[in-house]
Amino acid sequence: MLIPFFFLMATAPLKTYIMDTVVVVGTRTPTKLSESSRAITVIKDFSTPSLSDALKNALSVNASTLGLPGVQTDLSIRGSTFNQTLVLVNGIRVNDPQTSHYNLEVPFMVSDIDKIEILGGSASSIYGPDAFGGVVNIITRPAGEKFHASAGTSFGTYDAQLKTVSVENERLGLSYENSSSDGYRENTDFKNTTFGAQYSTKLMNTFINYMEKDFGAADFYGEHYAREHTNTIFSGIKLENRLLKTNVYSRIHKDKYIHDITSFDSLTNRHTAYTTGAETQLSTKSFILGTETVFDYLTSNILDDHTVGKFALFGQLRRRIAKKTFLIAGVRTDYNSLYGWQTNPRIEFSKGFRSPVKVRASVGHAFRAPSFTELYYTGKSIGNPNLKPETAWNYEAGIDYTKKNFALINSVFIRDGTNIIEWVRKSDGLVHAENISSDRVKGIETGLTSKILRLNYTYMWTQNPQTEKYINNRVKQLISGELRYTLYGIEMSMDGLYKELQDTVKAQGETYFYVFNGKLSTEFQITTLIKGNLFLQGMNLLDEDYKEYSKYGSIPMPGRGYQIGIKLEVP
Repeated sequence: MLIPFFFLMATAPLKTYIMDTVVVVGTRTPTKLSESSRAITVIKDFSTPSLSDALKNALSVNASTLGLPGVQTDLSIRGSTFNQTLVLVNGIRVNDPQTSHYNLEVPFMVSDIDKIEILGGSASSIYGPDAFGGVVNIITRPAGEKFHASAGTSFGTYDAQLKTVSVENERLGLSYENSSSDGYRENTDFKNTTFGAQYSTKLMNTFINYMEKDFGAADFYGEHYAREHTNTIFSGIKLENRLLKTNVYSRIHKDKYIHDITSFDSLTNRHTAYTTGAETQLSTKSFILGTETVFDYLTSNILDDHTVGKFALFGQLRRRIAKKTFLIAGVRTDYNSLYGWQTNPRIEFSKGFRSPVKVRASVGHAFRAPSFTELYYTGKSIGNPNLKPETAWNYEAGIDYTKKNFALINSVFIRDGTNIIEWVRKSDGLVHAENISSDRVKGIETGLTSKILRLNYTYMWTQNPQTEKYINNRVKQLISGELRYTLYGIEMSMDGLYKELQDTVKAQGETYFYVFNGKLSTEFQITTLIKGNLFLQGMNLLDEDYKEYSKYGSIPMPGRGYQIGIKLEVP
């Protein structure tokens, strides 16, 4: 199944993954990747049509797309549930307080994204709640200091259409995207619209972005004729100098969910979640001190109205204790108006050698707060206002080999969780949110990156005394990879994913699947000022008949498809 990766190992550098760059997700301060004491993956210059597609081939990441790309994706890292992954944009949390199904409703075009940093393992000592299984930090491109404009269009299988426009000049940037499809099966059509504006200076960045989605949610939550309409407004301002950084931000997410569009009097869920936050961080090369204040407010015809206030203090010390040897100690204490205080410490160690070999180890505590849905939902599922936060101890050790054009990252990890939140079926025939006693995940992961090839492997063992819904949706093995090279001016890439499910899911008839995608693109000059890029992309090239597993069962995924498009840029 992996033969197509090696068949094409030929020529030009792989641009998608970068090996020794500056990252911030692991420590909140700029740190060379080669000096990090954590397993961090950096994705840059990716050629995928959606954010979820870019994440699918990252180390230890299980991105389960429900339907076509860009509609809805549940994100898991190192065997976490989709609730246990924190998503950031430029270091600002965007996790939805109502439900984590909306965590990847990030209102930015793919072309707005400069790079994605993925941290495996807990990070509650840095970022607080939800940084349980891992963290995804999406870093957007700042507006440039010279004029640049682009426009693109594409079409493909299932009447898929995409139109994009972006303009920037003297620190001001504007972007617009519209995508749609008739769907690959009944009630899987969608229409998405995104636009954004930002203004950047040396010390300030301010932005406002909007996304609107209308899509058929066939079997997403159990109902085949369900339909969903969401819109998201995300805005903020960042002030930053050499020592001090302040973020003030707001996120508003509205969701309208119709249970059965074929019924005139169908039940309709309406939720609006408001998040407002402010964060201040004082940092040097050796220490960080900071505070964060967040208010979440929900208004809903199903969950009622609720407000939660949050406050946090955090600090971190990084010391060089010998040549190429670093010790990091951090702690964060969080207050939540529903359940009080949570304190999460962490300690990390890394040792480099004369050769490009580094060993590292870390141990840390993490927690996740219950969502509004888990606390207050009523219907076929029953929330529980007495839920406790999930907690876990995370242990990790690794050995890495990193040179300029080659990297090999190897990790072993254990996560011992307590008070894990699950939906458990009771004698009344309904599922109820409960804290189960414990949950252990053990795993190994290896990521290889060279000039032309990237290849990832993850194997996980899971152990818990009770399994019902979300915990079952975990993989046993993940293999992903990408090959990209250029021949005669044509850039060719191929990526693939192999996913084997845990035995608890296999018992229900599911086993494994593999999917391969490919892309051809070429650049050409139209005039001295205008250049173009023409591409042809193929999805699920082997026409694999496969399904993704959700809380409510298996969802059939699209067969073979294609997309062809063109993009023009000035200059």
